[in-house]
Amino acid sequence: MPELATPTPAVTPGERAAPPAPGPAAQPATPRSTAGANPPERRDDALAGLLQRSVLHRRTEAERGRRQSDKAHATRTIALLRNNLKKACDDHLFLGVPLDPVGPIDPADPVGIHAYTAAGALPPGVQQIDRRGAKGKVHQIDWHWAGQAAATAKPSTMFPCWMPPDHVRTLIQLTYPNSCITPLATKAGLPGNAQQAAINTALHSDATKRYITRNTVIQLQQLGSGNLKSYYPVDP
Repeated sequence: MPELATPTPAVTPGERAAPPAPGPAAQPATPRSTAGANPPERRDDALAGLLQRSVLHRRTEAERGRRQSDKAHATRTIALLRNNLKKACDDHLFLGVPLDPVGPIDPADPVGIHAYTAAGALPPGVQQIDRRGAKGKVHQIDWHWAGQAAATAKPSTMFPCWMPPDHVRTLIQLTYPNSCITPLATKAGLPGNAQQAAINTALHSDATKRYITRNTVIQLQQLGSGNLKSYYPVDP
């Protein structure tokens, strides 16, 4: 005799059907391993950046303070030495006047001229025919007196065009004290037998040189065997 199906219980209106039999219990999720993962570094990076900006700020402030100090010292030293370079050396340097012996200019035999005038120009009568290097650095020019043949041209190593004459004069005296009219010790208010180190300190030599050269290296050379010498920058 065939097996009869078990009848499904009828649900009376308004009643809820019985919930289904519960299945197997859900297993809790296994936490994901973080082994080997890099921990967040944003906070450390921000702190490092803050420290770096602080260091740079202190350096900038220190450099600004040093530049202001250099300018103040240099201004006083330049005022003391601006008219203290021996006249014959000064005329040779800026005007091309012969130095040994000191005498009138011979247009056919140019000498001297290693610095520009206050306007960054060459003295009247000078004809420049060539230049090697930028005017804003130590450089060389070839020049002759106006009206003369190009074959008479003389090469001259020049100070940068932005250096005013008073700065050039001061730099030469601080480098070669024998170029002075009045001894540096006297200018510094020290005894005549004062040591050079004491003179340099009193005149703030290092600070003045930094200010005059804009903190670049400009080496000088002197030429001549007598009391009067020619002074010029060394072409790098």
